Amino acid sequence: MNSPKAIALSLVGFGLLWAAINTLYWLMPKPTDSIVTEPEQAIDQDTAEEAENADTDQDTPIVYSQWVPDLTQSIEQLEEWIATDLSQQELNFSMANLNTVYDAKLYIKFHELLKIADIDDHSDLINQQASWIEARKTLTIKAFNDYGGGSLASYHAGEIFLQLTRQRLDELNRQQTRLLTP
Repeated sequence: MNSPKAIALSLVGFGLLWAAINTLYWLMPKPTDSIVTEPEQAIDQDTAEEAENADTDQDTPIVYSQWVPDLTQSIEQLEEWIATDLSQQELNFSMANLNTVYDAKLYIKFHELLKIADIDDHSDLINQQASWIEARKTLTIKAFNDYGGGSLASYHAGEIFLQLTRQRLDELNRQQTRLLTP
């Protein structure tokens, strides 16, 4: 039976997920997109006709380098929620939502790292990230299977996913610090 508390938590979580995914979609450039870091550059570099066409081209977002969604409050709220007395279903929903927000944070951090890394290192960084994602997937599935399925298995797999994602965030933060330190 779904309690109003569980339903509210699910709605908040799904709202956060939708916002994070929608934000990330528009935040990340597509291979054919040109990135403009300041709106004045677009006007200075384009002719009036090109600028007018850019206003109607909805497939090419203007990305501001200072715009990075802050997911800290959402993470803190979900972590506090999980620490309360919840049913197994509420724990599973909350863990899934927390993992989604942490994964969005990792996605943002990885692309911040790419922005400051040497272009020659991009291929290696992308390959490392892809390998790490596959390893996380394998370990999460193993954690689920270790519990033989069911609601406890879902929660345990979520805990492993969360632990691995936090560790990867720490690794990327250290890499970013090394690149920014002269």
